[in-house]
Amino acid sequence: MVLGFDPRKRREFILRGPIIKMALVLAAPFMIQNIVNISYNIVDAFWLNMLGTKFFAAVRGVWPLIFFFNSFGIGLISAGMAFISQHVGAGNWEEANKNAGKLMGFALTFSLGVSALGILTTPAILAFMGIPEEIYPLAVTYIRVIFAGFIFTILGMVFYLAMSGVGDTVTPMILGVIASITNMILDPILIFGWFGFPRLEVLGAAVATVSARAVPSLVGAALLFRGFRSIKIRPRDLVFDVPWLKRLLKVGLPLAANMSSSALGFNFLMAIVYRLGTVAVAAYGLAITVVDLVTAFIWGFRDAIAIMVGQNLGAELYDRAEEIVRKVTAIILLGTTAGTAVLMLFGEFLVRFFTKDPAVIAETTNFVTLFSPSLPYLALFFIGMAVARGSGHSLFMMIAGIVRLWGIRVLLSFYLALVLGMGTTGVWLAMSLGNIVAGAMAMAWILSGSWKRKIIEAPPTPPIEKEIPEPVAADND
Repeated sequence: MVLGFDPRKRREFILRGPIIKMALVLAAPFMIQNIVNISYNIVDAFWLNMLGTKFFAAVRGVWPLIFFFNSFGIGLISAGMAFISQHVGAGNWEEANKNAGKLMGFALTFSLGVSALGILTTPAILAFMGIPEEIYPLAVTYIRVIFAGFIFTILGMVFYLAMSGVGDTVTPMILGVIASITNMILDPILIFGWFGFPRLEVLGAAVATVSARAVPSLVGAALLFRGFRSIKIRPRDLVFDVPWLKRLLKVGLPLAANMSSSALGFNFLMAIVYRLGTVAVAAYGLAITVVDLVTAFIWGFRDAIAIMVGQNLGAELYDRAEEIVRKVTAIILLGTTAGTAVLMLFGEFLVRFFTKDPAVIAETTNFVTLFSPSLPYLALFFIGMAVARGSGHSLFMMIAGIVRLWGIRVLLSFYLALVLGMGTTGVWLAMSLGNIVAGAMAMAWILSGSWKRKIIEAPPTPPIEKEIPEPVAADND
């Protein structure tokens, strides 16, 4: 895969190549990957809406709860990217390998616990949250299967982080496309019972999703154990030690706390939406799908920022890291503004592609109208998160994330929607305001420059050359 890719030449390109060209090379595969990820939701939305609104609402309504359970572990292992990318930037390949191995060992251990906890507790949690009775059994069926396959989510994440650390953004994209195609094929077959298969409906959607994720996860794990892109996981490195775990927790706990508190906030937000009815639940899920579809190409730059910041900080090129963030932020803001305009002009047209229910169309269009203006600020918030992931300095962005979800979205949604009686309009307005505040906080933190120091102790080796080499053709994947 990605013939001609040389991790060491890619490192030179990231440390000394043209910034805009480098950002595009790294971001383009991520853009495609984001669209691929969204396709899971789009395909499910298309086929499940053919069964009826309650089937779609059952699936989309439980994703905040799934995200909550996943988020803590994913947040912790995301810290591994900072270690891997900074060691690669410093030229410490052996340490990069060791960190990848320990990350894999930790991730596998954690995934088993999350799977068991999710399967056992989520039915009671959904009931406590007040999910509508008509979609409760469907939601329980779906969520249990998703948790049974959580190990594949974690395996895929470790491979993604390891490849991102060395600057290979194409291989994860290829595996993601394979997974997406697998999901597209299996979804209608298992949902409707085509070609002699039993009609499984919501259960079929869950089995298709887990099966599709298993493909790239197992292939990625096999590549890492065999040795791929100068990253090789050895069995002895799977045993993570206490000092390593302490370092991971120091960087990862704020990321995990941000993700899990945000996920918990989304669940409280969903509890409010549940009380507004099935149409509101369906509109929320559909609106997020439409927004993601329009802005997916923009978010690819977030992950590119994390890679570039991580490697340049590891090489102690602090001024270059700042220049990277400044230039890529400008690109993201321009693109997000364009995406916002598209949503404002064509939002209702996009919504009608997924559903014919007049009530859902009207409510989803209302969401898109009220939420879209906050997208540039949401972009700034995610840029801040990318800088935190690449630099390993994540405490401030944890605070910004908590303010965004708990301080504004949840509390203000409750007040506007249920106390003042504004209903769904109050929820959509609170979500938009949360983005604006968090985006402003992230921009202030980025400008402060407090993130411009590495978290690894090893000095860069070999020394950074002064002359900038021309990037090789193989780097233009």
